[in-house]
Amino acid sequence: MNRILALLACACCVLGLSAEQWAQVNTSVAHVRTAKGHAQELCTQEYMGMPVKVLEKDGNWSRVETTDGYNGWVTSNALVEKTQAEFDAWKKQPRMVVTSRGEIESYKTPTATDPRSVVTDLVPNDIVVSGDKVENGRLLIILPDGQRAWADASAFTPIREWATQDFDSERLLGYAYDMMGKPYTWGGNSSKGLDCSGLSKNSYLRMGIFLLRDASMQAKTGKQLDKDNWQAFEQGDLLFFGSKQTGRVTHVGIYDKDGIFIHSNGLTQRVSLNSMDPASPDFPGYTTLGAVRIHGMEDTHGIVKAINHPWLF
Repeated sequence: MNRILALLACACCVLGLSAEQWAQVNTSVAHVRTAKGHAQELCTQEYMGMPVKVLEKDGNWSRVETTDGYNGWVTSNALVEKTQAEFDAWKKQPRMVVTSRGEIESYKTPTATDPRSVVTDLVPNDIVVSGDKVENGRLLIILPDGQRAWADASAFTPIREWATQDFDSERLLGYAYDMMGKPYTWGGNSSKGLDCSGLSKNSYLRMGIFLLRDASMQAKTGKQLDKDNWQAFEQGDLLFFGSKQTGRVTHVGIYDKDGIFIHSNGLTQRVSLNSMDPASPDFPGYTTLGAVRIHGMEDTHGIVKAINHPWLF
């Protein structure tokens, strides 16, 4: 367990876990901030059902450690605390991961369509417990707080199937393109809005692979490539950009093909495309500081196959 958490740069991996330290996110997306307060900077997001470790409580705020080792503050009422026994039992339940192309809604009954009957929205990478019952094409699901709802059965994949899927570069790019046009959101890594590293993290997590949160962190993982030979890049490679003077990585994109990469672009304020080819009109003039290959480097520093994440299995 400690070995895998170390791969995630988890600073607390060697600490003992007491029963009150575990919680699960109970909203489709929980906003994790750098400090207590809704006006504080958004630093990341965590998905429904994902376990978090509660490190500290202060009023209605909890400082948590997320599945990728990130720390931040989240409103406590977005969490459901779990005892160690409850958490262990959850790992053995028939869980499902949302793998739809975008957000979906869940309802109070298998036939309801009225917005007044919506229980919660769900986004890709959310985890729920299956009620093992399908009616009218909808699966009965159980949320972390025990609420029951019904949602499109085709939007879910059994967690073990999601966690052990084979890498497929076309499918990975498809996940990234599902976010095309989504708004640039500093600290976002969900379909509600993403920053640059949020897009790469979200896309790879849909492949069942956990990456580190920030571009500067992701740049230090994987197989290092020749940054100047973009013609040799493969689909799914991560490209890193930043300051030529300082060498500081500030941006990341996902390579597609023919020089094209997709990224959550702060200049256009949405997920969009650009080119690595200086002769292309879509060349943004960025300084390329590095490139890495994730595929083939699973379960090395900062890259964890979901099936090997001890908080899930």
